[in-house]
Amino acid sequence: MRKLITFAVNLMETENTNSFFVPSKNSILDPMQNQFLNPDKETMLNPMINKKLNPKENPLHWRESQYEVFKETPLWEYLSKPQRISCLKYLKTLKG
Repeated sequence: MRKLITFAVNLMETENTNSFFVPSKNSILDPMQNQFLNPDKETMLNPMINKKLNPKENPLHWRESQYEVFKETPLWEYLSKPQRISCLKYLKTLKG
C-alpha cells in the first residue's frame, strides 16, 4: 500500500499545476500530515493487519484489494482519471 500511495503522491506532485491538488501544499494529500494515508497509522492500509492487502496472505487478489482500499483514501478524489489509470498500471507492475 505504501508503494502505491507514494507513487500517487509523486505523480500528483509532478503533474498537478493547481496547488490545491499538490500533496506538499495540501495537508489532506500529504501522507506525513494525514494519518489516513499512512499505513503505519491507518490499520485499513497496513498489509500486516489488513490481510487482504498482503501478497503472502492473499496471493491471487492482493492487487485488487489494494486498489479497492486505495479508492477509499483521501487521495482518490483528487486524482484525475489518467492518474488513477497510471496508479492501477503501477500497481500491476508490483511483485508480491
